[in-house]
This record gives sequence, structure tokens and C-alpha cells, in this order.
Amino acid sequence: MKIAISFLKIGSEFQGIFSVALGLVEDVIKDKNNQISIIIDNSSFKNNLKSRFPDVEIIYLKNDRGQIIKKISIFIYLFLGLEFLKKIFCKSFIEIENRNFDIIIHPNWSIYSFGLKTFSIASVHDTAFNNKDYKQSILHKIKLKYLIKLICKYSNIILCESETGKKDIINIFKTDPNKILIRLNLPDVQFKKISNKPRQIFSEKFKKLKNERFLLLPSRWGQYKNQPRVIKSLEKFNLEKKDSLKLVLTGVESDIEEINLFMNQNKLSKENLIIYPSVEINELIELYQNAYALVFPVLLGPTSIPLYEALENNCPIITSNLEGHKEVLGDAAIFVDPFSEESIYKSFIELNDKTILSLKQRMLKQKRYLENIQQENNWLNNSLNIFQNLISH
Repeated sequence: MKIAISFLKIGSEFQGIFSVALGLVEDVIKDKNNQISIIIDNSSFKNNLKSRFPDVEIIYLKNDRGQIIKKISIFIYLFLGLEFLKKIFCKSFIEIENRNFDIIIHPNWSIYSFGLKTFSIASVHDTAFNNKDYKQSILHKIKLKYLIKLICKYSNIILCESETGKKDIINIFKTDPNKILIRLNLPDVQFKKISNKPRQIFSEKFKKLKNERFLLLPSRWGQYKNQPRVIKSLEKFNLEKKDSLKLVLTGVESDIEEINLFMNQNKLSKENLIIYPSVEINELIELYQNAYALVFPVLLGPTSIPLYEALENNCPIITSNLEGHKEVLGDAAIFVDPFSEESIYKSFIELNDKTILSLKQRMLKQKRYLENIQQENNWLNNSLNIFQNLISH
């Protein structure tokens, strides 16, 4: 069977989606009967993917001219069937369709997820646009919701990352539950392999963390990731408890100016804030393995990739009390109200040696439980069965 995994419209800044896409490739190549291809439009991915998957064909598509015109043309083509528009403005669609793939898997939201004639497995990785705390313009929310509505309607199979996500998709878009499959966003094979190596002593890059207790928050700066409340809560904790617990921020390469502005405007000390603008995967794992805890009280879900990464490295987790987080972590985390600095502050008090030991024991059990759930769900076999049933009728 000819199966393609689409890395189209995955920007270099979308590390989470890129990680999910890698995991999908790893799932598919396990079956040697499948002929696998990867489709990209970001040339910076090419060497990385080729080194990781040397036997997989990498197809590079140049972006079609006029992105806005292209999008409008695709919608007109889809709903009015005006084929000539596709030939003029959507040559990448024709190029993909001419390769006669049986199935294309789309980890990212895009018009490719539903606009191709090929059997489509599309990922809907969150429903944040429907959350009142998603502070984007009304126009942006409508556009995003309409895009995902089309994906849910026209894709043959929808992949989501939790039962909570599945419930959201059914309720919001009235989608047939039988076409929704669950695939947990567990770390990819390379991440697991590095995580399972003996714990690393700090490298030269992290020498200032030696002999320090630190919390880790790996994410771009933004209101949904909740760094401001974490920083304020930690300042209160250190002042009241006469402590020096540090906070390490990563993934904020383009946000340094905004962080400094926030710290200055709120007259907050930078003494216990340590910033590594960008880190490689092996460095991120080094931080997980040495952190006092992951602190990740995000406002939106249903779930978040850093939770699984911390679980893989047995790094204690403080996270928001979202339904999706509780579903995948069970009792293996400290849950907080993400809107309450007081709740986050109290979690730092709760985090002592006894609590950490108990958490780590529960985390090991939860990790095994999730791995078993992933095997039982067997999203790929279920997808192939749906595909075979469709073509047989």
C-alpha cells in the first residue's frame, strides 16, 4: 500500500506538530508491506528526515504562487468543481494526486487535509479556538473553526489525541464517532532512545544549573502558556520561603524582548529566572532529567506534548487541571487552577522530597498504562480496515 505522510504547512517553529508527524512516520514504517513517502514544503526538514528515515522517499514541493489566491481558488474548486482553477493555482494538488497514493496522513491543519481526492487521515490536535480563553480575533476564530469543520467533514478519518478531544470534536462539529480514532501524542522513537540513556551530568551549556533546584517550562512565551503567572508565583514563593528555586524557560528565542519588558514593568527579580532561548532535543531531555519539576499550567488543551516528554523522563509534573490533562496523567501529577497564582504558588509548597518520590512511582505506572493504551488503540490497523471497507464497497 502506498502511504504518504504530509509535513506540508508545518513551520520550523511548530516543534510539537513536527514531533507528532515524526511519530506517525514511525508508526507506518513498522509495516514493511507499505511503501512510504514523506511530502515536505520546508527544505530545512529534508536532511533531518533523510537521516532518520533513509529508506523513505522524500518529496519536496515548492509553494504555489499567490497563497491567498490559491486558498480562494481551492475553496471554489472544491465546492463548485471548477477543475481549471486547480490546474492554474493548485499545481501542488495535481502533483500529489498524480502520484496515486492510497492514503495520505495529515498531522497539521491545512487545506491539503481535505482538498485532495486521495483517502485522507487528518489530525485535529486541539479545539482551542472554541475556548473562551483563546484570545484571538473573532475573524481568526471563525476562520480556524471553519477550516477544522471542513477537515472533520471531508477527511475520511480524524485522529485526535485523547477521549476528551474526541468528545469535543463530536460535540462541536457533529462528527461521526466511527471516523474518529485516538492516537496519543507520545514521544517519538528518537526522543525515547535518548531519554532511556543514563542520566546526563550537566553539559557546559547548563553549568549555571549545577547544584541548583529548578523548574522547567519549555514553550514559546504567550498568554496560553501562562509563564507570567508562574514567574509571579515563584517570586512570592522564594520571598516568603526564603528559597532560591529557579525557573528555566526554553523555546523563547523570539520572545526575549517581551520577557524583559514583562519583568521590568512588573518590577520582578531576574535573579531566579534562567533563559535558554533554544535547545536541541538531547539538551531538552537533559533538562527534563535534572529538573525539580516540569511546571506547565497552560490554559488550553485538551493535552500537551511536554506532559508526555516529562513522563518519559520521570520528571515530576505540575500542570493545569484541564479535563484532558487529568485523563492522560491520572494521579501522576500535581494539578493547579491555571488562572490562580495562589494555586500555582501552593503547588511549589506541595513539591517536597516525599511528594516527588510518590509522584515518580505513580508516573512510571502511568507511562506503562499509556503505552498499553496506545497499543490497544492501534490507530493504523483500524485506519487500514476503514480504508479496505471503503474500497470494497
